[in-house]
Amino acid sequence: MRIRLLICALLLALLTPALSSCSTKGNVFSLNVGDCFNGSIFGEVENVDIVNCSSSHNGEIFAEFNVNKDDWPGKPYLESLAENECISRFKSYVGVSYESSIWYVAFLTPTISSWNQANDREISCIIEPEYGKTSTKARNSRT
Repeated sequence: MRIRLLICALLLALLTPALSSCSTKGNVFSLNVGDCFNGSIFGEVENVDIVNCSSSHNGEIFAEFNVNKDDWPGKPYLESLAENECISRFKSYVGVSYESSIWYVAFLTPTISSWNQANDREISCIIEPEYGKTSTKARNSRT
């Protein structure tokens, strides 16, 4: 029995580094600042592949904030708020102003359904490369 447990522990120890670069499915509600992911952020997004930021990815969460409204304010309002607030938080995460950076800002906003049914008020700010994917972490990159 001890030998079997020792073999299992050894296998787990050997496989853990290889598994750490694998992606895991994550609901967008579970994303946190500093998380990197692959997946589309257009339309109604539910799940993305969460990956290590040193692996190829197309997005990195750099800020999150809540909308202080009770009633649905509309998509144009949320998009304008997201753009202004995300850009204002950009420099403290990357280390340079948005205008001086190589990164682009995108965001996830609540939908009318998530607003009404799940009480979703959170906006997630996303850093992404201009084209394709990157294996570079944007946090403190000063680029």
